[in-house]
Amino acid sequence: MDQKSDIATHGGALVTLLSSLMGLSTLELVYLVIALIGAVISLLGYLDKRKTEKLNRQLARERLTFDWERTKAIVDFLQGSPSHDISQAGEVVEKVNNVLKETEH
Repeated sequence: MDQKSDIATHGGALVTLLSSLMGLSTLELVYLVIALIGAVISLLGYLDKRKTEKLNRQLARERLTFDWERTKAIVDFLQGSPSHDISQAGEVVEKVNNVLKETEH
């Protein structure tokens, strides 16, 4: 997904692993605390990635719904228009999409 969050997640996992090994072998509190911090970093990175993926799926669904409604509206307009033919729907939809893309930038 996001390279920075992947680095943070993997870095947190690595810190957790190394500190856990050193903390268990030496039983020093510093290593155990660092291991806990690494575990928290890994957990937060994982939760952030899940949230981002969920948001991207939701945005894709909304974009698809919007595109479907826009296409349906254009087809309905062309069916009711005496000067346009329904066979022109593809061209009209393409032109409308191009205009919308130009106005977004």
